[in-house]
Amino acid sequence: MADLSADPSKLMVIVPGLRKTKVQSLVDKIQATHPDYRVKLLPHKLHPFSLRRTLNQAVSELAREIRGLSGENVGKAKHTTEVVLVGHSLGGILIRAAYLYGLGYDRETADDSEPHDWAKKVTRIVLLGSPNTGFREQNLPGGWAYPFLAGLGSFALESVHAGAFWIANLRLRWLEVMRKLWAEHSANPRIAFTPPLIVQVYGLKDDVVAREDIDDSKFMPHTVSSEVSTGNHGELVDLTDPATKKSRWPELEHAIFGQHANADVFSAASSDPVYFILHGIRASAYDDWIRDLRETLQPGQKEIALAERRPKVVEPNYGFFSAFQFAIRGTRRSNIHQFLDLYLAEVLTHQSDGFSFIGHSNGTYMMANVMKNVRAVRFRRIMLAGSVLPPTFDWARLFDLQQIGYYDDDVWHHGQVHNDRARKDYPVGFLANGMRGLFFRDVGAAGFRGFEGVQALNVTYHEHTYPKGHGAALMNHTKYPPRMPEIANYLVNGVTCPEPLDNISKPFAWLSRMAPYLMFVLAAALLYFLVVGFIALLGTIGLGWAIGIYVAALGLTYMGLRTF
Repeated sequence: MADLSADPSKLMVIVPGLRKTKVQSLVDKIQATHPDYRVKLLPHKLHPFSLRRTLNQAVSELAREIRGLSGENVGKAKHTTEVVLVGHSLGGILIRAAYLYGLGYDRETADDSEPHDWAKKVTRIVLLGSPNTGFREQNLPGGWAYPFLAGLGSFALESVHAGAFWIANLRLRWLEVMRKLWAEHSANPRIAFTPPLIVQVYGLKDDVVAREDIDDSKFMPHTVSSEVSTGNHGELVDLTDPATKKSRWPELEHAIFGQHANADVFSAASSDPVYFILHGIRASAYDDWIRDLRETLQPGQKEIALAERRPKVVEPNYGFFSAFQFAIRGTRRSNIHQFLDLYLAEVLTHQSDGFSFIGHSNGTYMMANVMKNVRAVRFRRIMLAGSVLPPTFDWARLFDLQQIGYYDDDVWHHGQVHNDRARKDYPVGFLANGMRGLFFRDVGAAGFRGFEGVQALNVTYHEHTYPKGHGAALMNHTKYPPRMPEIANYLVNGVTCPEPLDNISKPFAWLSRMAPYLMFVLAAALLYFLVVGFIALLGTIGLGWAIGIYVAALGLTYMGLRTF
């Protein structure tokens, strides 16, 4: 490694985008005009079909390279007094993730959570045409092929696509951490380090990233936007064109080095509670409970004391969902991103410490899968009714990752999960449990049997059940108090309702235990008929055509289910 004492004490790291650009011209210009900076271009070596694992590796490797350039690895960290991070397009996404990694968030190896020295010296992060929300396929070259490619695997391009789990986690963590850092600095400026200024640069003629793709900046402290008037997405960092470089360089220089007014003008997140209500697969049968619960939770109701806060109720509607659609994994997962998008929208305007959730049937599946795949998603309280999650669902992991709970005066408090069951729930006890006989381990009969191994956690359920079937925990029953005030009381105050009166149906419990075996027999029979059909085609049109028809049909079915 070169002797750092001979180099300027200010370090600037530039990370390029995914496509080949003339970013070297920007590096050369900065080195020529600002010799007080050591400017390093760090290629990420990613391509659109790199796997998600490689994307995470690129982030950790980038963070380690910056750490090495700062001199921290060789005991010369004091020589580096300032770090500036600049990223173009995908490079901006990577430097955001690398900065959070340097601060101790979302590291793949939990060796420590203390910030690296270089991360505390970052004074400015400049994002050149880099979308907070991720890329949209309609703006990408060859974007028409994205839905088909996404069906084949989790590539880097899919992971940074708008709404994807990876980019959603980064977006949520970015908002959370930057708000937290500035709150700590404002409260104790002499103790807490000064967080960096974030400069979002967008091109007025950018053909890939639009102005609305960086709108998160409106809700973040110490974040500004800056315009570049000439050139498309790739030309944003090109300073070789005589026709545009004279006007482009001053705009880029101002973004990277200049003073920016109104850095602290932003929309602060509200502390008012937000309640997410997510219906099940047969929404048309149970949609009245959503209306009644919303009216109970809204201000002015006598049943629940909501202090002076104004709660918000979010109730997405993904339409009627048949049991057959639920039984197919691709369609079962198809609405998860809709729920994630709504969660992301609420985090912009509200503090997630006040988020609570109630879901029924497939709604519980959607919530749990979002939490499993996006570590930054969290709820204060979760209530489940007719849950289709497996009894072995790993709630302990979500508690360990602080996804269930809230902060109060910077102190973490574990949240609560409550699971209500019905006496004779066919969609849960038979269909969801039977699907385990087809090796679907992501669903099960927790809404009928309960969860296992949760005694030491804040996961509760009643020993007895509600009468009737799948929607029983959401309905009013004779000899029972009205259900909506009880549910609202749990979501608002964490108070569970009194013990129900009914016992689980023993004959149905036996049928539920047999369901996986029955489903396996049915699937075996279907496979038998498929084989017989293939043999019939073989004798009619020949081996090649028979194989071609089956491979094409199965391949298109797989891609269609995963994509749509």
